[in-house]
Parts: sequence; C-alpha cells; structure tokens
Amino acid sequence: MQTANEEQNTWKAPVVCVIVALITRTLYLLAAGKEPTFLSPGMDAEIYRNWADALIGGTQVYGPYFRAPLYPWLISALGNLFGNTFWPIRILQVLISSLMAGGLAILARRWMGNRAGWIAGLTWALYGASIYFDGEGLIASLFTSGMIGLLLLLDGSARKHWTLHVVLLAVLFALQIALRANALAFAPVLALAVWWTGKEQRVPLSRRSVTIISAAALSFLLILPIVLHNHTTGAGWTISSQGGINLFLGNHETASGAYAVDPDFGADWTQKQVENRAEMTEERSLSEAEISRHYTQRALKFWIDHPVDAIGLTFRKFLATLNWRELGNNRPLNPYLWNVQPIFAMLLTVGFPLIMIVALAFMIPAWKTMVYIRPAILLALIHALVMIAFFVNARYRFPMTPMLVLLFAYGIDQLLPDRRRAKAGRGWWIRTTATILASAIIVLIPRPVPSIDEDQAWLLHHANALLRLERYDEAREAFQQLLESHPNVLNGHLNLGVIELREDNLNEARGQFAAELDLRPDNELAWNNLGVTYELLNDTESAIESYRQAFNLDPTNDDARLNLVRLLTKRMQDAADVSQWERVFIDSRELIALSPDSPVPLYNHAVFLAGSGQISEAYDLLQTITQQFPDFDPARIAFQQLQLELSTE
Repeated sequence: MQTANEEQNTWKAPVVCVIVALITRTLYLLAAGKEPTFLSPGMDAEIYRNWADALIGGTQVYGPYFRAPLYPWLISALGNLFGNTFWPIRILQVLISSLMAGGLAILARRWMGNRAGWIAGLTWALYGASIYFDGEGLIASLFTSGMIGLLLLLDGSARKHWTLHVVLLAVLFALQIALRANALAFAPVLALAVWWTGKEQRVPLSRRSVTIISAAALSFLLILPIVLHNHTTGAGWTISSQGGINLFLGNHETASGAYAVDPDFGADWTQKQVENRAEMTEERSLSEAEISRHYTQRALKFWIDHPVDAIGLTFRKFLATLNWRELGNNRPLNPYLWNVQPIFAMLLTVGFPLIMIVALAFMIPAWKTMVYIRPAILLALIHALVMIAFFVNARYRFPMTPMLVLLFAYGIDQLLPDRRRAKAGRGWWIRTTATILASAIIVLIPRPVPSIDEDQAWLLHHANALLRLERYDEAREAFQQLLESHPNVLNGHLNLGVIELREDNLNEARGQFAAELDLRPDNELAWNNLGVTYELLNDTESAIESYRQAFNLDPTNDDARLNLVRLLTKRMQDAADVSQWERVFIDSRELIALSPDSPVPLYNHAVFLAGSGQISEAYDLLQTITQQFPDFDPARIAFQQLQLELSTE
C-alpha cells in the first residue's frame, strides 16, 4: 500500500523515467547517426523503407503481403508528412518507447508500490535492447511499445471506464496484428483478462458479453482490409504470407534455432527463390497460400521424420529464449554498438541477463501474490511459445521484455531492505538465494546456439553499408581489409568487383568477379555481374554465357534473365538480318524457354519462320498463339494476313 507521501508524488517516477529514456535514446541517435551501418542498415529495414518509398512514389501492391503491411504504411505516411522515410519513424519510435518507460513505472507503482515504479521505469529507460531497437527501422520497437500499451489498457479496465478501455484495447490489438501476425495468439489472454476485470468492476454479465464480442468484431473489421487483400490475391485468410516459410526456416535438419537461414540459399535467401523451389518440388504453379502450406508441411515432416532432432532443436530454442546473449539477425549487435559508443554495448550486454535472472526467480511468487500481473506473465509466455515454434533471436525476443521488467521490479523490490523483508525468516532468504542462483545458471551457462565470427560479420556488414551509401573509396578499403583477414569471405571479391564496375574499372572488375567464382563457382550474382562487365567490354558471347550461367544457377534472378533475353534478342535479330537462320532459331527457342508466359518470343519465332520460307509452320504457330493469347493483337493481325495471303494463292 502506498503512503500519503507516495500518493502525492505519483507523477515523479513516470515523468523522470520518460525524461531519462528520451535522453538515452537521443544520445544514441546522435552517436549512431555518424555510423554507415546505421544510415544504411540493409536487410529487413531496407525492405520496409523501399516498400514505403514505393508507396510514396505511387506503386501499388497487387500481390499478397509477404510481410504484415502496417509498418511500411506508417513509414510512408510519415514520409509524406516530413519528406523523409528514414528519420521520422525512428523519432516516433523513440518518443513512444520513452513514454512507455513512464507506462511501466505507472504499472509497477500501481501493482507493487512507488519504489517498484522507479525500478521498472528506469530499467526500461536504460535497457540496451530498447535503446537499440528504438533507433532501427524495424517492427520490434513499435510492437514492443504496443505490448506495454496492452498492459496499460488492461490495468485501466480493472479500475474505471471498463467499456472505453476494452474498445481501445481492441483497436490496439488490431494494430499489433497488422504489425506482426503472431499477435493473434494473444487473443485468449486478452479476452479472459477483460472478462475478469469487468467482473471485478461488477459489469453485468450481458453487457460484458456484448462488449467483448463487439470489441472482437471491431478488431476483425480493422484488419479485414489486409485479410481481404491477401485472400483475393491468393494468400488465403492471412495477415502475411510468410508464416509457412518462417516455420520451415526454424524447423529443418540444419536449423540453428536462432537465424532465418535457408538450407539451400543460406542467410541471403529471397522470397522468389523459396517460392520457385516449392513450385519445382510440387511440379506446378502455386498460389501464395499453397506455398505457405508447402513449407508448413515440410516443417511438420521434419518433426515426423526426425523427432529426436526436432525435440533437441526446440529445447535449444527454449534455452536461447532465456539465454543472456542477444543474438542479432540483421547485424552483429555487439561490434556495432561498440563502434557507436561502448556504453550502449555494455547496457545491451548486461540488460537482458540481469532482468531475466531476477524475473525467473520471482515469477511464481509474483503470480501467487499479484493478480494484476498475471496477464502480463501469460502474454510473455505465449509470446515465447510462438517464438520458439519459429526461431529465437534478439529482435523476436524483445517484445516479451516489458513483462520481464515488471517481474524484475517486483523481485528487486522484494530484495531491498525494508520492514517487510526484515520480518522474513532465514528460510525465505535461503530459498530466494537458491532460486536466483538456479536462474543464473540457466541464463548464463548454456550456449544453445553455435557462436559465429562476429568480427567477420561486422566487417562485412560495415563494408556493405559503405557500398550502399556509394562511398566507394571507403568501401574498397573496407573490403580489402576484410579479405586480408578473411580471404574466403562470401561475396568479398564480388563486392570489390561491383565497386570497380561502378567506377568503370572494367578489367579490375572482371578480375574480382573471376576471383569470387574461383572460390564459389555457383555464385549467380558474380556470374551476372561478370556478364555486365563483358558486355561493357563489347564481348557479347562471353556476356551471354555469363548471364546464362547466372540464370541456370538461379532461375528467379530476373536481372540475369532480362540481360540474357536482351542480348539473345539482339544477336537473333542481327543473325536474321543476314539470313543466318540456324542461329536465329537456336536463339529464338532459348528465348521462348526463358519467357514461357509471354507471347512475344513465340510471335517473333513465327515471323522468322515466315521470313525463312516456312509458311506452314508459321501459320500453325500463329494459330496456336491466337488461341493461347487471344488478346495479343500482333499475332492475331499477322495470322489474319497470312490467312488472306494463303487464300489468294
């Protein structure tokens, strides 16, 4: 129970915690703003920003949403307002997360007292992972702030204006789903929690039932446009179509349990690659829903065929959920933060293990003694279970930390000396100490995920950022240093070749691409860039062969396919001009195979058949084209003309 003095000063902890959070995050943005890898983070952050830029430019998404769309929508809205798609979203995340430091202080103060409020709020304000993710162009920050918002609304519904809080909860819940579809798993906990808070406030049973059903309907209506879009574009009744693929990436024979690494395409897999593989396996064209189902079945097959391995993998994921290491999947976190400012790296390193050790030790006592904290514990557990089904790393683990912070505040408050603890017997201290030591062993000792060479990963990430920023001299130096220390690094020579190519140093570029292919003959990107280089060197035959190699290695590489189509078309037309029909038809057949869904190569083939005197074959082919592509006017007109000519003979 709070004292009279505490009641008079309830505003202090939230306000101070918000200010401290704003200061730490502002200092981080100022320090990180000079770092190339912050300015060009690559991977998912780049995908979301490019999506937002495309929306601002007027590009519409006609296919299914592979990722939940709310985040890029928000980035594009901020971009339209402020003319920038990089900084506004980060500033918004900092502001909201800082306010949530105050929110956690309020929750902890209400549930446990003023001191716990200070502990929870300041812990969030100084929490390294929160400071880091608030500055990233990723969903994690807003989604995690949304988790705190859900807790605040649940707590509010237990105190007053129950109906209003339930409606606001439904809106926020829908926004969480539109950010990340796995929020759907929270629905049972939220429904039970508001049912209980309504009962505590003596809300009549009929009103409770109608309100909760109406709130569920409101949440559904808010996400319905996304669901309808995906349904009408072949992804089924989903928020995003990537669920099956992600499940497979976390459940296969070589899965680490922490990283989204494909067994065939590695960490740099693309959506087109995994979709093409599914279609090749099924030997038919697949909708997005069928592709997701295909990978879900492959994940389940892994469990059926290798149950012992699957159980072992799941246990490692469970340990990784509790483990002290923050596993980055978009960049190596510790080297990056040490480069930005060592204090932020230290905050990241000590933050999660300290919180988790105390939270684990005091979870059961908190459950027994505080009714209000139970929904928070359940939400954390559900989030952890959903995450373990896929894969565990810092970004996906982050949303459960607000609930852990509340447990941490409870535990520290229990350990600090006061009159209550002075009355605790020796047995309480022995049990508590033993529990904390056991928690520390679980959190600190296991190494469930194999370690990676973070120095190599960081150097590569840094060099790639410089390349994306077109700071070529710095990028060249960075890649050269990387290759000196790690001569076999993936794409090291490739990226050096790209730099030389962009600066028109064609012979140097060719040498670097060749060096990459000496190390990895199956690198389709190196083959494609080598083709570009040969083309600029006016070696058309070598360019065609390089593009062909790239496309054969990766049929989803549209750049290689289009380059190959362009050069083959030119060579075919040049051969037709001098009546080299054998060459023409060889290239024409390859072009048909490269574009099986297009009538153009077939039409050109028919024209060349007619030009070479094979009128009957041209007639049959034009007739086939008009049947398969009735809206393709050139073939229809040519077929009619040929019919007329043949009828007048």
